[in-house]
Amino acid sequence: MLPGGTLWECDLCKTMSISKIDERNRALRQFAKQMETEFPSRIFEDLRPQYRPLNYLIESVVEAKCFINIVAESIDKFFVGLLAPKLYQKDMAISIIIWHPQRIYRDLRRLWKHSILLKGYADVERPFTRGIFMEQINEAHQKLIVIDGLVAFYGSANATLDGWSREGEMVRFTTDMQEIQELNRNFYARFMAKKRVERLQIKKSAYRTKKGSK
Repeated sequence: MLPGGTLWECDLCKTMSISKIDERNRALRQFAKQMETEFPSRIFEDLRPQYRPLNYLIESVVEAKCFINIVAESIDKFFVGLLAPKLYQKDMAISIIIWHPQRIYRDLRRLWKHSILLKGYADVERPFTRGIFMEQINEAHQKLIVIDGLVAFYGSANATLDGWSREGEMVRFTTDMQEIQELNRNFYARFMAKKRVERLQIKKSAYRTKKGSK
């Protein structure tokens, strides 16, 4: 429950309330276990091409069935292209928090304003179109990707091809359910909830102003 009595649940909470996550996506759960076997330290330390973290992220996105939550400084065309095909899946929710507006490339800014592929509060939300929901929140300085509540990637890599392919970036992952819930709650859900409360307050204020002017 948010301030003011507004009810809001993040996608992870909604998925968990519907059914057991394992039963909703056994393929991703099996792939997550494979990652645990190959990387017991939960860090992608093997520099051979076949063991690069990008390969495991792409496979995890391909297997996603419920939701993908992303928090990053920036996102690029590669990541938008990676996520776009998931929009054709029924009941798939994709939400992105970015915190550095200058890092949104010009073509992404055009997509945000003119396409149903990206929707958000840059101008006005389009709630009745399917798309990738993107929100700018300056306070969210994390780098986190949560997929179906079964695997979470976090570290220093932004949601860009450079961030996930160059050496020197630290990428960790976890398949521990409690840790995933805490990461999602502390670094995604609470920021998104706060922003939605602010939007509701702005809408209410605008409505009162409009009503008072009549």
